[in-house]
Amino acid sequence: MSVCRAVAEDLEDLLSLHVASWRSTYIEVFPKDYLASRVEVDLRERWHCTDFSGRDLVLAWKRKGRILGFLAHYPESAAESDGLHVHPDFHGMGIGVRLISAFAQYLVQSDRVFYEFLAFRDNVPALKVYLRMGAEVVEEVQANFFGYQVPCLRLRWTDQKLSSIASLTRNSGV
Repeated sequence: MSVCRAVAEDLEDLLSLHVASWRSTYIEVFPKDYLASRVEVDLRERWHCTDFSGRDLVLAWKRKGRILGFLAHYPESAAESDGLHVHPDFHGMGIGVRLISAFAQYLVQSDRVFYEFLAFRDNVPALKVYLRMGAEVVEEVQANFFGYQVPCLRLRWTDQKLSSIASLTRNSGV
């Protein structure tokens, strides 16, 4: 089990996990009919714009060749571009923390002094993880995700927090 950079050949596995994650995690955020049908089309369209070998960074947690979680970072896109998703059957196993830690290491190496991102306000389990890892709430905002206005929290990790989170990766051997 390890964190690695995803490649274009991982696209279908990433999409499948992404759809499963949205359908199980966001049932209180998006209409059920959207999650049952259109979400796969919208997410597929987004994934097909991913530049796996260039500016975009997709970190994947793999076990026996199967992607169980990913963190996607699209530095040139809008607020909906970043995402952390873990397969619903593997929640609570530390996969998200390891992905965040590996991403923090990337940010520290890129000399980032802070990192801001949006999290769905109603995704309480994810918010607990982010806050436990030192994220600060900057503000509450409404963000457009595939045509739906979603209440979000803008969160921030400072350079000090990023360094601390990044050290988790180095110390765990990930």
